[in-house]
Amino acid sequence: MTMGRSRVFRTLFSAASMLAWCCVIAGGLELWARVFTGGVPQAPATICFSLTRARETYTSVYERHMKPWPAPMPTHPPMENYGVQDDAQRQETAEARGEWALLFDNQSNIVRTYGSPPAGRQQWSSHAAPGQALTELAVPVEIPQVAEEMKGRLKGLLETGFSPNMAMDLPAEGDAAPMRVDIRFVPVRYDGSVRQGIAAIRPSIWMPNGKKHFAPRAALLDDSNLMMMERFTANNLGYRGPDVVLPKPAGVLRIVCVGGSTTVEGYDDRLTYPAMLQEMLRDRFSGAADRVEVVNCGVFGLASPEEMDMQPEILAMEPDIVIYYNGINDLFNHYKFWIESGEAWPTAGDLLRSLLGKSAFLRRFWRDRLIPTDAAFERFIRSTSIDNLEKLFSAYQARGVAVTACSFAGPEPEVLSRGDCLYADTQFVPQWFQDMDLRTYTHMRGLFNATLKGLCRDKNLLYIPVAEEQRAGFDQFTDLCHMTPKGIETKAQIVFNHIAPLVAERLGIK
Repeated sequence: MTMGRSRVFRTLFSAASMLAWCCVIAGGLELWARVFTGGVPQAPATICFSLTRARETYTSVYERHMKPWPAPMPTHPPMENYGVQDDAQRQETAEARGEWALLFDNQSNIVRTYGSPPAGRQQWSSHAAPGQALTELAVPVEIPQVAEEMKGRLKGLLETGFSPNMAMDLPAEGDAAPMRVDIRFVPVRYDGSVRQGIAAIRPSIWMPNGKKHFAPRAALLDDSNLMMMERFTANNLGYRGPDVVLPKPAGVLRIVCVGGSTTVEGYDDRLTYPAMLQEMLRDRFSGAADRVEVVNCGVFGLASPEEMDMQPEILAMEPDIVIYYNGINDLFNHYKFWIESGEAWPTAGDLLRSLLGKSAFLRRFWRDRLIPTDAAFERFIRSTSIDNLEKLFSAYQARGVAVTACSFAGPEPEVLSRGDCLYADTQFVPQWFQDMDLRTYTHMRGLFNATLKGLCRDKNLLYIPVAEEQRAGFDQFTDLCHMTPKGIETKAQIVFNHIAPLVAERLGIK
């Protein structure tokens, strides 16, 4: 009996030891996987992180579309200048930047102002007299939280030398419409410590009340490096590019490009794909060049619900053709909630794969087997995007507008080096779609494009195979979807090749 118990104990001990060693090995592999996949590989040489380098790398594209070339780089005095200038210099900087700059002391009281309030807001200056608290600027807003937010920003600046920017919506005043303004804070140091600060105020590029729409006549300054832009200006309707005449002049063929940042993007107003497309069409139909107009109605972050809200604005432009290019924003906006819900993992087997997918080690080698099924992805794509697009496209068709839809492009893993794939897998794919790598994202993108193509077939729409023909790497893409000047030009050329016959038909050119 004693021998039997001893044998059982030895067996249990051996099993426990084996299990412990398995846990140690698994833990080590898990740690190795996380370290291996969490490194910071070098960025591809063709991804430019400065506008000067972009001009050098893509000079030929600039030469073709920014005539006369070489064009000077737009320059504005950096906002940081305020912190080291005297009064006369600050006045010059404020005027050059089109800002209203307010100097305040360590009690957050206004000392002096430079420049002028935004146009139509002269009465606002009554809240900025010397000696008044800077937070008095929030009085017209009549929202206590705005003043409290500003207090927090000022406290942070005076204590640490850094404070995040903030936005504030101003109500209508006299003949002036409601306006959103951006407020940026700059420390003024004496003997190494922050004694004063500058609050620099300028009109925002965005409409007030959180509306995802550019303000008419907006211009972008300091965010240019974020979106890699030398120049961004909005027209009379709050879209990027030249003014749009309403009602549409007789004989004009108006093409409207709808989408998100991948439509509005471009290092200069002349380097967007709609601007390049207009240039190509006017060259092709030179005898009717003055009749061809392409309007860029892209807006950063736009998804299909906002595009549906924009429909009356688009129709008011009396478009003859609408070109749609978008996709990632709908998927991104809903993916995190969906992947954690039962809709992504409807069966017990799916749920088991979901649990196994929590392991970085397993994802490293079997990621493509640990993602939702194609059927689940297709249901997700249809419910978050395609159903909306079907309604949107039908509304345009009902008004006699020819609708074209482009497949959504991105860097193709097959043309990338192993290092470039690793860069994508670690530096930006997980920030958009958790637990994905570039290959699994590309697979999901392919399912979106296939579903969009089916919708075009069913609705008798022109499908433009941008993704199928723009199979490129990081010489044309800067991340999952945004493009270099070369990539934008390639996309414009593909759209031109497929839309030219439709344009000729609408112009009555045989």
